[in-house]
Amino acid sequence: MATIQDLAEMALEELAKADRDGLIPNQIKFHRSGDAVKPWSHMGDYDDHGNFCGSLTMFLLLFPSEYGLIEEGNFKLLDCLNGSGDREEPLRFEGKIYQKSGKGQNNYRTNLLEALLAYIVVPDGMKKYLGLLWLHVLVSVIEIKEAEPSCWEWSQERWIKYMLAAKSDQQVTADENKVFGVKTCTHLQLDLFHYYPLVLKLVDASQIGTPLHCYTDIMMVCGCTKNSAKQLWDCLDIIQKWQPIMPAASL
Repeated sequence: MATIQDLAEMALEELAKADRDGLIPNQIKFHRSGDAVKPWSHMGDYDDHGNFCGSLTMFLLLFPSEYGLIEEGNFKLLDCLNGSGDREEPLRFEGKIYQKSGKGQNNYRTNLLEALLAYIVVPDGMKKYLGLLWLHVLVSVIEIKEAEPSCWEWSQERWIKYMLAAKSDQQVTADENKVFGVKTCTHLQLDLFHYYPLVLKLVDASQIGTPLHCYTDIMMVCGCTKNSAKQLWDCLDIIQKWQPIMPAASL
């Protein structure tokens, strides 16, 4: 099981290898503005987990030593992406707490993240650590929101420090059920912040053989309303057919 910190350090190793292999184009390394990387952000095969979580992910990777992360050798992602020499200040600037979709610094950092995902090559059957990190930052945001309702007023620095400061047994871990839960909600277009925790309860119940045959069963397992149980009904067929297939080593 890997923590957010573990995934961030593995993502940095992955990015360092991509740079050594000459896979990161000069157009990304020497970009001069947020708008300049937008075309590159549409080229990759990746799951989009939102600009806020993408921004948090990039803060971790651009300024790892500030969060106690171990960097990969002499590789520094900020230096890699700052070929023009003027990118540190705009990449560090958080901008407004509430930013419009497709606008602002969260969008800029996430476009860079998406562009990098396009150029990381991994063996068939393996997961990209950079993509896993982004997904598990999303999971952490969902879990923090449940524990700290005032979190939306926090700075992004505070979000990251909260994620990393939890005791090791309380940190978000790279977990197949969590990956599956997010992807199921996304596939069924369910609100992640409401339904993701409920889908996880159904996954856990299914894995221990709890009967899930009607709305009442869902309500008992999830502690939810009948309306939520109706929304979750289509999850059952997906959950009951799913078997974990990703080996722990690939996390």
